[in-house]
Amino acid sequence: MNNEAEINVEIPEITAMFVGTKGKYGFAQVVDDFPNAKEVRILTYSRIGYGNNNLKLRELQTLSPETKLCIIVALPGLKNPKIDGQYEHNQFREDSIVMELGKIKQQFDISQYSSKDVEMYVCFKNHAKLIGTENVLYIGSANYSDNSVQNYEAGMIIRDKSVIKEIYEKYFDEIVAVRYYADEYDTIRLKILSIAEGLENLKMDIDIFIYYFEDRAENADNMKKTYMMLLNKMKEVIMQLESCDGKLVLVIALSA
Repeated sequence: MNNEAEINVEIPEITAMFVGTKGKYGFAQVVDDFPNAKEVRILTYSRIGYGNNNLKLRELQTLSPETKLCIIVALPGLKNPKIDGQYEHNQFREDSIVMELGKIKQQFDISQYSSKDVEMYVCFKNHAKLIGTENVLYIGSANYSDNSVQNYEAGMIIRDKSVIKEIYEKYFDEIVAVRYYADEYDTIRLKILSIAEGLENLKMDIDIFIYYFEDRAENADNMKKTYMMLLNKMKEVIMQLESCDGKLVLVIALSA
């Protein structure tokens, strides 16, 4: 996955079919194409689920051995509740990462998948939903999960293979995420990703601070609040770097 923090893609003249559902999966046409697919891509807001009774997970586990499977899941549970209207700055704590990783271990047990080529990536900030093969793509509100059938969902179905390929190359492949290997280094990899997210947030806060600094004197109170927020985030990043205990370079080398 790409390390760029911002993705802006415009693909004009897309022909698509609107799908609005409740009591049915909006991406059912994609699932119907699984037996014909050379690749399946899943980009979802949260983990798909786990357990032997999970229908959507079983459909992925029984893909053809020749079908490539790539899943990107977000870990939204790592964000702490709002405190006084603001998210606490220490959003991605190590104990939270360990807890959430434990919840996705079962769904990414390679031995449970028929596919010989399975990849899972983890990110923090994804809210997009793309479910597709090389032949048909769903883009909409539904996560790839059993629960999505219970909700009002809306999306679009695309069958233009050239457009699907372009969306994969320009958007899906550019999502900022780290590979999940179900090994002892996963926590550290996600820790590094959390540091990158913290630096991105820091840049945004600096931009806001400069804006207020160049504005008028009556914004002095806002400047002070922003400055204190910046200090706290800088301290957090430093603490996270120190907690890597010298393993940062090792992990980057292993992940390259």
